[in-house]
Amino acid sequence: MRGMLSASHCRSMGRNSSATVSSSGLSGSSMPCEPITEGSIARGAAGVLASARNASLATGASTANDLLHRFYTDEFPRPRIASFSKLVDQAATEGDGIAQEILQQAARQLAIYTAAVRRRLFQEGEAVAVAYIGGVFRSDLLRERFRTLVELEEGCRVGPPVFGPAAGALLEAYRMAGRTVKLQNVPEQEK
Repeated sequence: MRGMLSASHCRSMGRNSSATVSSSGLSGSSMPCEPITEGSIARGAAGVLASARNASLATGASTANDLLHRFYTDEFPRPRIASFSKLVDQAATEGDGIAQEILQQAARQLAIYTAAVRRRLFQEGEAVAVAYIGGVFRSDLLRERFRTLVELEEGCRVGPPVFGPAAGALLEAYRMAGRTVKLQNVPEQEK
């Protein structure tokens, strides 16, 4: 991991890494959803970066604390922070133990948030479909660990969303109004 995180890697830009725990649309049914912002991977990468010998070259930060204070500033906007998660995922895939632990911890945190949302919105044992959404779930290791942890709870199943955010919001609005509908002619970008 330390050898991978060079100045050239850290200059690359990535997409915003976020995740939304949603149960709207796995089976076309409408259930409430709750957004979750993921920062565990980037924070974990910051610790690895700051302890690496070339951290000063890669980021200009002298310590992990220094780097964390730079996050979400003009110097380190969301896309740059998100790019660290790709590096961590690559290192984990190549067998790096530190990177694997970062992803495992991120999956645990997302599963904890999911369980908290589930407890607030659903009865114990009630069937709940959880859709993973966002760039963070491009990591096979993180996604599969998240799935395993969430599905330990009775009645939970995890899968990709059937619909995009706008269609999911429409289904939720109908559900809140006491109506059950089946969407038709959904635009391709919402599938």
